[in-house]
Amino acid sequence: MAILVTNSGEVQFLQNGVDSAFTSCGLYAAPVARDRLLTLSGLTIADFSGYDGVHDITWMAAFINALGKGQRLAPSTQWVSADPCSVANMIYGAYYLDSFGNLSAIYPFDTPINVNSPFIPIVFQPSLTCQSPP
Repeated sequence: MAILVTNSGEVQFLQNGVDSAFTSCGLYAAPVARDRLLTLSGLTIADFSGYDGVHDITWMAAFINALGKGQRLAPSTQWVSADPCSVANMIYGAYYLDSFGNLSAIYPFDTPINVNSPFIPIVFQPSLTCQSPP
């Protein structure tokens, strides 16, 4: 039998368990298999012109969303390609790091973003949602 986490439990988990496990995010530039054994060395880190690396995450308070799931958001972060854009990338998604610099999670984008010219913005809003069944 699986554990059933209550709404209150989801909020408490997100409020107290996220800050050290998901401290920063960056972008990756090659497709990856969804594999629970994936490590940071298994990602091709973005290196397009203007990419300024990993951004710190400041999480807002956890809440129950409209679907009745625990959720926690952070303000959007943005990367913008430089002018000139001498190094191009296809961006396949974002990744999260823990407080030790280890890979915590990946967030594959629905469609890769081609960063091949100046001033292309990539906006990402860090978000975590519990997926416990109702």
